[in-house]
Amino acid sequence: MLSGNGFIDNIRNDEILPSIGHPFLLAVLELLKIDSRYFIYVSIVLCIILVFSLLLKFTNSIPLSAIGSTLYLYFCPSVFLQDGVEISLLLFGTVWIVMVICTVYYRTLSWFISIGIYTVITILIRPLLLPLIALSFFLFIILFALKSTRVRINKDFIKNIFLFFGIVILSLGFVSMLSFVKYGDNRFVSGTYGSIGLYCAFNPYINLQEKYVSCAWNKVPDELRDEALDPLILKTTWQERDRLLKRKALSFILHNPSQAVKAYFWRAGKYSWSSDRTKQRILFYLAFASIAITGVLNKRCMKYPNHFFIVFLSFYLIVIYIGIKSLFLYAGERHLTDTIPILFQPILLLLTLVSNIKSFRIMSDLNEN
Repeated sequence: MLSGNGFIDNIRNDEILPSIGHPFLLAVLELLKIDSRYFIYVSIVLCIILVFSLLLKFTNSIPLSAIGSTLYLYFCPSVFLQDGVEISLLLFGTVWIVMVICTVYYRTLSWFISIGIYTVITILIRPLLLPLIALSFFLFIILFALKSTRVRINKDFIKNIFLFFGIVILSLGFVSMLSFVKYGDNRFVSGTYGSIGLYCAFNPYINLQEKYVSCAWNKVPDELRDEALDPLILKTTWQERDRLLKRKALSFILHNPSQAVKAYFWRAGKYSWSSDRTKQRILFYLAFASIAITGVLNKRCMKYPNHFFIVFLSFYLIVIYIGIKSLFLYAGERHLTDTIPILFQPILLLLTLVSNIKSFRIMSDLNEN
């Protein structure tokens, strides 16, 4: 990018590219003459400060804030590759979750505008968030169309939600337009290699219930290896390869549904209940325990009476995000990084609720006296 050659992978001589967000961030660091190793250290510190500040704001309790931020540091990955996307996923994911919580609590116009803009930035770092936002948009449209009496949403909140989705759609549309003008495709937003991960997750040639490594293809019998690897080879354009890989993956799923479902839930387990990383398993169970406890206690919190919506949001983010990630290959612990902010969100909400219930009890005692 900096040499004027464009957004091209010259090392592989291939168009296997991520979305524009992380490469653009690295380019900015290069322009500012900042060693990207310092970016790793600063990012981790910023994550801890954000979590501590959020909890201090809502709980007004230094001990609870210290407990929450220490827990977050405990669950964070201990190793990062220099220039790797994982640190961007952790930092931008943490900021996004903090902004989601603040937006849900305050529900002001400024927060919805801010979360809209920041969601676009986060999607450009990790396009996996895009299907989650798209699904959320259609879900909101359905709820809005049904006008269910069980969903208590005032008019200002509806307007703000539409504003949020409008900002996301228009901003991504603008970035896509720049991408089409430059390259004739949508690589700035979606990247170019998503279907490679899909094909590697759904194919009949390699073991789908083990951590993916590129040398796994070497175990394919000689008479099948060329057939197995042929869809991965760039012959014409990456778009043609992308379409071919999607067809191959879909064909495997339709003809081998049992094997495909088992592989899918194996990967889902690796992000949650059966992760190879003990801390990830603990975090997953703590997240759902926090959701359950928050659901039980929500009626006792008078300061923020809409905790049922927040409980649903926590459950929704975890299930849908891990569900989307499980469609693609699992290559080890580095793939867990972006799930940490999502899984930690219910714990943050529970800590704020505990403080609010304590305040509620004090007010009740004063009223009785």
